[in-house]
Amino acid sequence: MAPRPPNPISNIIQAAGSGAPATAENRAFVRRTLEALVARGPVVSLATGLRLDDHDGDDLRALGVQPLPSQLHPRDNLALQSALVAGAAGFAGTYGGFSYLAPFFGVPSTAYYSNVHGFSARHLVMARSAIGAVAGSGPLDVRSTGGERAAH
Repeated sequence: MAPRPPNPISNIIQAAGSGAPATAENRAFVRRTLEALVARGPVVSLATGLRLDDHDGDDLRALGVQPLPSQLHPRDNLALQSALVAGAAGFAGTYGGFSYLAPFFGVPSTAYYSNVHGFSARHLVMARSAIGAVAGSGPLDVRSTGGERAAH
């Protein structure tokens, strides 16, 4: 497996999905959020550059964000990303996927969305229920890119 970057404090998914489409406003929000996180400590992006799905991101090295190793083989992708999330002090990213996984590792997770209709409220209820049933799990904070917390 490829080596992990050292001691990440936060991991960011550079993803555009139905909950947070790749708009100019969302890209500006991501940039502001990354700048704030980098000011607190090391940040590692979970973007693979492998183009395995519709998730894509900008090259954020100029902001001080550490990328995944360039030699990452697709078979090692999920294992490395999961290990990074498990070893992080915190997780910030788009709603879904890794934002659900982080709390199961005891890592506090903040998940962002801009399209309230881009995710299922039932999924959030189920995720919080499952997370709450696991001892030692971390919180899942879901909020809009405008700062409002999801009511579910």
